[in-house]
Parts: sequence; C-alpha cells; structure tokens
Amino acid sequence: MSDKKPIFPSKISKTNPSPSHQLQWNLPYADVPSIIQSNDKDIEIQDKLFEHLQNLIQLLFGQTYVKTNLNFWKFLNKFIYFGSTTLLNKRTPGEEYADIIINDTLSTSFKRRNKLFLKRFFFIMCHIGGIKFLLSKIKSLNKFTSQTTNKLDFSLWLETLSDLHLALFYLNSKYYEFIRRIFQMRYFFLHDDDSANEENNLQFRKMINLPYKIVGGVIILKLLYKGVFVFTKNTISAISSGKNKKEISENTERGEGKNAKKKILTRIPLESKINIDLEDPLQLPYIQPDSSRTCVLCLSYMKNPSCGKCGHLFCWNCIMDWCREAKNATTDANNSGNSNGCPLCRQELLPQQIVPLR
Repeated sequence: MSDKKPIFPSKISKTNPSPSHQLQWNLPYADVPSIIQSNDKDIEIQDKLFEHLQNLIQLLFGQTYVKTNLNFWKFLNKFIYFGSTTLLNKRTPGEEYADIIINDTLSTSFKRRNKLFLKRFFFIMCHIGGIKFLLSKIKSLNKFTSQTTNKLDFSLWLETLSDLHLALFYLNSKYYEFIRRIFQMRYFFLHDDDSANEENNLQFRKMINLPYKIVGGVIILKLLYKGVFVFTKNTISAISSGKNKKEISENTERGEGKNAKKKILTRIPLESKINIDLEDPLQLPYIQPDSSRTCVLCLSYMKNPSCGKCGHLFCWNCIMDWCREAKNATTDANNSGNSNGCPLCRQELLPQQIVPLR
C-alpha cells in the first residue's frame, strides 16, 4: 500500500462510553475522487487475480475448458475477492489504498455483526452477478412481449436511471454503485486527526469535488432535455395520429374509404408517422438472425424495411433510390430490363412493386 500521508483529516473519538463499551465514531464522509480511486484500484487488482486464476485453470483443465466456462470463472474470481474482504468485515485493497471505510464496518456488537454478515453476503451476490442476471432476464422477456402491452423500452429506462444515479453521486458523493444505494453502504474517510490543517483540507476537498459537481449538473440538464424532447415528440405524434384517424373516418363516411386506404398503402412512409428501425430488437422480431436485419445497400440496420416481389429486404429509401438511379441509367444507355433489377438477384424490380413491411 501507499506510504503517502493522508490529506484529509478526520475525527475519531470515544465519547460517553457505555457499559457495553460500544464506540461512537465521528468520521467525515468520503468524497467522489477517493471513492472512484478505490473502485479503480479494486478493478485493477481483480483483473490481476483473474489472470492468475485463468492461468491456473488453463494449466489444470486446458484452454477450451476455461473458455466454455468463462462467465463462471469471472464470477468465482469476484466472489473470492469480495468474500475474503467485504464479507469478512475487512477493507478491500482499493479501500485501503484510498483510506476509506464502509459505514457499518466499525460496529462492535456481536448480533449486529451477524446481521451485517448476511447483509454483505446478499450485497456481494447482487454486486457480482445478481443485478446483471436480473437485467438480462428482463431484456429477454421484453423481446417476447407484445408491442401493444409493452410500449416502454426497458433499456431506455435503465439507461436514464443509471445516468440519474451517476449524477446524484457526483452531486452528493454518496453511492457510486446503484447496488450500494439499495444496501445503504456509504464510505467514510479513516485518517489521523490534524486540526491545524483541517480548514485547508476542507477547502481542498471542495475544490477537487467541484468538477464532479459540474458534471453531475450537466447530466441532470441532459436528462431534463431528453425528457422534454421525448414528451414533445410523443405529444406531436399523438396529435398527428389523431388527425389522421379523423380524416380516414370522415372519408369513410363520405364513401371515400377505399380511396383513402389506397393512398395510405401506396404513399412513402413518413418518419413522423411510421418509422421502423430494425436496430431495435422489438421492431419486427420475426426477422432473424441479426445479420438479416441489415441493409446490403447502406450496410446499417434497416429503416422502414421493404421488399419487392423477389423477397429481398432493403431500407425503403435505399431501394427507392436504387430503382430511381437504375431507371436513369437505363434511359441514358437506351437499354431495358436487367439494369433496373434487384441489387441481389437482378430480378426486375419496379418502384410500384416495393412493399413496406409492418
């Protein structure tokens, strides 16, 4: 560990000792840089430990066995690391490096320590794999639920929740990981008292925390902007959809329902009304595998996938542009037939034969 003298002071005192000799600790809260430094150090040591564990397993069972059970070995590596430190009420090397301590580590009551052991065990299990497993199950369930009953995109909500949690951490220096917020495991400094430099150290702590507070504020502003943008977009879409339904119903009452349906089926899809992006696994999930969801013309996920009579899929804009350019090339060369065909099979393809998938 580092021999560097601690920068920040703390106060550790025993006041009004009770018959049970329980200690009353008065420690300052750890700040953002120290918590991040501790976490980075733990990750660095875990990587080194996993490298040694991987070499050992590979030596005993072979490389194939290691690769086929890689997730298990990663889980075991983290469990060994936190099981030998946090579970036993000891500081991790990263916490020792930053000289910070979890708020419940200093408890001396035997009953309290037994409760903390269970709490820390569940914390470790959630921290090293439980939350990721739960999120993966939610995402897989999300793919198979119908779009009519599942309009909320869980990945978007999880991303927003993660950003909000990170912003709160930068602003109040409480919980770096979301699982620690759930288990109320907060860090404190554990330094020698130095009252002579206490005021200077306090000013220094405020100064090094200021950039993180600014970043936290920026994240909050970004989330507010995103929320307003999504709300406005959904409101405009709802109003536009309501107007379209009203026009169709009016045309149907006038006996023009057939013509109205024709217009809807033959018009180019508008992004403000219909926009299917196959990058979203919820959109047209029957198109599998993932490689089939990319357009061979633009080499990206298809938007408003469409097909001709040959059955090959392309983006609506891509295939329409292809047909238009092929038609111009045919006119210039004074040819007919093959040049105005499908990009893959060269079968004749006309713009009026292209059908958007829904």
